[in-house]
Amino acid sequence: MKYDQGEFKLFCEELLDGRSENLNQLMVMATSIDYIHAQWFLGWLYENGKIVNQSSENAAFWFKKTLRDQSAKEALTLGV
Repeated sequence: MKYDQGEFKLFCEELLDGRSENLNQLMVMATSIDYIHAQWFLGWLYENGKIVNQSSENAAFWFKKTLRDQSAKEALTLGV
């Protein structure tokens, strides 16, 4: 499922409010280059120990993936 910015914000708010089924969907979304916001949010969850166990290692993984995928996405858009 594809979310616009407002829908993704609501999705994240629901997740933080206890809709744990959204966590599985977030994990799936985060594996896609099209969902860099999901990747960043997952990194934030790990960094802050929200919903998942706090893990600096996992947070770093997702933050780095966000940066790599953002650069790849920009390169594709620019035709590099």
